[in-house]
Amino acid sequence: MRDPRRLVDRGEDLEVALLRSALPDAPSQGSKRRMLVALGIASGVATASAEATAAGTLAKVGLAGLLKWVGIGVIGGAAMVGVVETVAPQAAPVSRVGIVAPPPLPRTPAELAPPTVTEQVPAPPAASEDVVSAEPSPQAARSQEPGASTTSLADEVRALDGARKALAGGNARECLAKLESYRAEFPRGVLGLEATVLRIEALAASGARTQARDLGTRFLESHPDSAHAARVRSVIGAETIP
Repeated sequence: MRDPRRLVDRGEDLEVALLRSALPDAPSQGSKRRMLVALGIASGVATASAEATAAGTLAKVGLAGLLKWVGIGVIGGAAMVGVVETVAPQAAPVSRVGIVAPPPLPRTPAELAPPTVTEQVPAPPAASEDVVSAEPSPQAARSQEPGASTTSLADEVRALDGARKALAGGNARECLAKLESYRAEFPRGVLGLEATVLRIEALAASGARTQARDLGTRFLESHPDSAHAARVRSVIGAETIP
């Protein structure tokens, strides 16, 4: 096995120059001992052969050579650091994790329901102020009472029968009194026309001819086609009144 080639034989120009310049620098024995102690080579653990080898090497190199060797080591270390930095693989790029937005919350049925539209109902037109209300005629009054009870109608019939019996018995004043009671009790009675005709007859029988004629005339003017028109004309003697 051959020894490896020395750096002084195969190194670069700068390295060879530094090594050759350190050859004549030989330290004294005391200097070598102090350097060995400073470098930790002269410890009790090292063997005698190691001391001899280290001493021989230091004798060849010397203190100045040692300093030059240190400079060479620094240069070589810097070169190795550059090589390591160049060869070292680049760190894999860290993938950026995007923040995923949470899914939208489901909409409630109240939000999905369409808005309720309230239809505006136009207000009914106000009644015209030009309409003049008139008092209904007795015939209209009868037609406005379709819901009159049978009991009420029977009461009217009994009241008029009492007045008619009084007139038939020759008591016209009693007939008029009963007719007043009938009008007070049934102001809008169904038999209003019959009560008016009976009043005309009672007035004529009591001697109040003028009142009977005036009431009969108004009756014929209001109800010219009434079934009682001929009877009223015969009572007041108004053949020419329509």
